[in-house]
Amino acid sequence: MPEHRDWFIDRRILAHRGNMTVGAVRMKQEITCRGWKAEPTSKKDTFYVFKTKMASHRPKKEFGKKKRHSEEVQIRGKPRLAVWVHDYDFLSPTRTHATIIFAILQNGTIEEGLTTNTLSVDKKGNGTNLSSIACDVDIEFVDDILKIGSGTPGMSFNITSIKSLRDPTKGRDKDSDNDTQDKGLSNATLNELALWFAVAPVANGVSVDGTQPMYAYDESSNGIPKRYTSTNSENEPEWTIEYIKHFIRVSIGASALGDSTTWPDGPPVTMTSMANTLKMDSSRYLLLIIPPLIIMSAGQILLVWNILLHQRLGIPSMRLSTLDEILKSAQTEDILRPGAFDKTESSRPSRLNELHVVFARTAAGYWGLQNPEGRHHKVRHKPLGEYEMLVR
Repeated sequence: MPEHRDWFIDRRILAHRGNMTVGAVRMKQEITCRGWKAEPTSKKDTFYVFKTKMASHRPKKEFGKKKRHSEEVQIRGKPRLAVWVHDYDFLSPTRTHATIIFAILQNGTIEEGLTTNTLSVDKKGNGTNLSSIACDVDIEFVDDILKIGSGTPGMSFNITSIKSLRDPTKGRDKDSDNDTQDKGLSNATLNELALWFAVAPVANGVSVDGTQPMYAYDESSNGIPKRYTSTNSENEPEWTIEYIKHFIRVSIGASALGDSTTWPDGPPVTMTSMANTLKMDSSRYLLLIIPPLIIMSAGQILLVWNILLHQRLGIPSMRLSTLDEILKSAQTEDILRPGAFDKTESSRPSRLNELHVVFARTAAGYWGLQNPEGRHHKVRHKPLGEYEMLVR
């Protein structure tokens, strides 16, 4: 259900529940990107150091001398897309805003990105440039109605709500649907959760040696970059704004899906869903009789044709093409004589498949396989190796 990745629901479970209309928490998202000139303050070995505004947030005594956030980040000098969080702000108890920097080093380009020239110069005198943008990600939790497929008629049932996210054990009581600002609950809880979703491209990445995550461009159909940890130095294509925005949305949806599956369960919720299934049309059940009638009619026709054929040829009884019946019918001079001759050539393959026989009455008055040559009626010749006993 990728079209519903902006909802805080367990999409893996609901994907198998058919059409439904439910009340749930939607992550209202606004993503805007602009040019940003990221200038490193220093270089440590192969790492570039950039300043952020993270250290100014929530400096509380309980964290001791160590600050909760670092005021600088380190980026590897690789030709890949580096991602880090520059700043964030809690706008309301259910809304968070974060600024994420996307930068590509070693002469890569980002659409609408600003360029920082000559970060370093190699032995050949070639300078290294950096292209970067800043994307502002605004996420707000709102109670909304989710319609999956064609939906279901009637009143919707709440499966999640802002109240339930704050307190899973009490959030689903019937009198609390409109109570989204319960003073007994922590307003910061949803701020922190929205912050984790807003910075999902950074949180879902892989840090190498304490540096910020990097991503490699992926031209496949899924449209999201790959985590980058290797050290090859291939150049990256131009990154577009729409590609980066799609990457942010997918990262937020993946984080929301992961958290929704591990969120504490509250009271059970009963909801109604509808799914299309294949079933028989009760008004046309008589059509089921047609296939077996055709099979039975064909069998009757073959039976009558076989009886009439035996009568016309004067065959006294019907024989099956079993091994014992074939052996019995083969005890004729026209079969035994070629068989005895072929037996003497034991080192060569059998040539009895060249023998043509018919099932008919012999001169001695019994029925068996014999050579059709010289008979007064027309017969169909058939190689012995392909012969099938049709009558007895």
